[in-house]
Parts: sequence; C-alpha cells; structure tokens
Amino acid sequence: MSLGLRAGINISGDYYDDYAIGMQLGLVFDIAMSDWFHVQPGLMYGRKGIENDLLHYLGSPLLISFKFSAFSINAGPYIDLSLSDSKFFECGLNVGMGFDIGVFYIGTFYEYDKSVPRTFGLNVGVNL
Repeated sequence: MSLGLRAGINISGDYYDDYAIGMQLGLVFDIAMSDWFHVQPGLMYGRKGIENDLLHYLGSPLLISFKFSAFSINAGPYIDLSLSDSKFFECGLNVGMGFDIGVFYIGTFYEYDKSVPRTFGLNVGVNL
C-alpha cells in the first residue's frame, strides 16, 4: 500500500457556453492487489460547477486501476459531498489514465453523472 498526493485543474459545466475552471487537491491510497491490478480509494477537495455557480466539494473516488509498466487506466464510482450548497451530494463515474514516472504522477480524468456539470481534469502528484 502506498500514498499519493494529487493537485490539478479542471473544467466543468456543459463545455459550450456555461463552464468554469476549478481545481482539486487530495490524497490517493494505492492498494496493489497484483503487479497490474490496483484499488485506489481517495479523498479530494475540489471546486467545480458552472460559470456563476462554482461550488466546493469533498469527494471520494474509488478507482480500479490497471497498470501496464508506467501507464495506468482507471475507472470507478465517486461520491461528492457539497460543502457550499443545499444539494448534499452527487455521485457518478470517474474514468481516466495516468503515468507514474519515478515518484511523480501525471494524469487526466473525466467525471460523469447524469446532470451537469461534468468535469474534465488534469492532475499531477507525488507518490510517497
């Protein structure tokens, strides 16, 4: 089991005329079930939403990661708890990919739920 720190930027909204640039920061736990199969629960703080309604969230993704050398493909559910809105939580699917280069990580992700805003992001990090 290892721990990783992640930070990055994201864009959320409907991507055409009502979107916002936000950020995320958090921790990822990497539990290696085998050389190529990993489970990655996380805890992330983020800002996402639409242009006039950028909200604060505390999120918890639970990703399954398939690792092929330095490259990984990730997918799994997430739950976001709103810290700034009466809409208590939302949930959806997170998919992405990334590269581990030594102790450093660079990756991209997409969060989908049946409502807008949907989020696309890029994050970097350090694996401890």
